[in-house]
Amino acid sequence: VGPRATARKMSINAGDTGGEGAGDRLRVLCLHSFRTSAAILRDQLDMAQWPQSLGDLCDFTCMDAPHSASGAVPQDVASFFEPPYMEWWNATEVNGRLEYVGLEQSLA
Repeated sequence: VGPRATARKMSINAGDTGGEGAGDRLRVLCLHSFRTSAAILRDQLDMAQWPQSLGDLCDFTCMDAPHSASGAVPQDVASFFEPPYMEWWNATEVNGRLEYVGLEQSLA
């Protein structure tokens, strides 16, 4: 079992002037995809220019999965992004059925 999932807040508040309604921005929980990480997701949000587009509307919290990647990382991820690579769970076929290893810890 990997380390407990940790949240890292990515405040996108370029348009926040501290005036009326400054605390009314949306809070968005961002969960990365299979065998990536919160850092990779933050980089992707930056590349898509979300901070510039949504800075006065949203605060994003990017969260790492609790498990280190248990298998090969997709080449399109590994060729652009540095480790660590994380996963929420891994689906493994056992006796003709899928078992979701690590799912319980991810939902805890």
